[in-house]
Amino acid sequence: MTRLKILLVASNDATQVLASSLEDTGFQVFDTPIGEHALYLLAENAIDLVVLDWLSSDSDAIEFAELLKSSSRHALLPIMMLSDRTEEDDKLRAFEAGVDDFMIKPISARELVARIKAMLRRQLGNETSDRISIGNLVLDTEQRQLFAGNHRLAFSPVEFKLLEFLMRHPNKVHRREHLLEPVWGRSVYIEKRTVDVLIRRIRIRLSENGCRGLIETVRGLGYRFSIPQSED
Repeated sequence: MTRLKILLVASNDATQVLASSLEDTGFQVFDTPIGEHALYLLAENAIDLVVLDWLSSDSDAIEFAELLKSSSRHALLPIMMLSDRTEEDDKLRAFEAGVDDFMIKPISARELVARIKAMLRRQLGNETSDRISIGNLVLDTEQRQLFAGNHRLAFSPVEFKLLEFLMRHPNKVHRREHLLEPVWGRSVYIEKRTVDVLIRRIRIRLSENGCRGLIETVRGLGYRFSIPQSED
């Protein structure tokens, strides 16, 4: 059976324990500092997930995440970020850069493995394969792709999952706290404010492709994906 491949991008020796734990769980781990070699490993191997260490002393990890998410080849690659930064603004900055999950160090190897497995399940998809069409948007859950007309829109796995949930349940108001579990699951602690960050990013991408105003903010409640009038 083919082992799933994880790229562990870090600049300190402490992550060697995590690398060993991931190997023991059955993953194939490529361990490297941030830089050209990390990009080489991504290019030469079918990496399934990136674990990215963000040290408090630098911002290279944020820049690396932004680089991956701006690449058409790696935009959908899930990123787990590890950091010793504890401020909420730091976590939001990571999500703004495209990170899909965030863990504050010190890291429990068992929790890391559990959350990686949850991320990969979301990435691979465990729902019945089908297509959702609303207006000129077509969401293909089998290929994990979204099209606006003939244009393919790049979203991170967590953005895709959030948009998929909203499109499956249109014209309903969803509170922020109610969006957390179907997107991240019960085992991951995410602030409600993170939903706002992701919704803002999704809206920008949709607006850039002629799909403005589909996701409405319902003041004091949450969000609603509204089907255009022509769809009635």
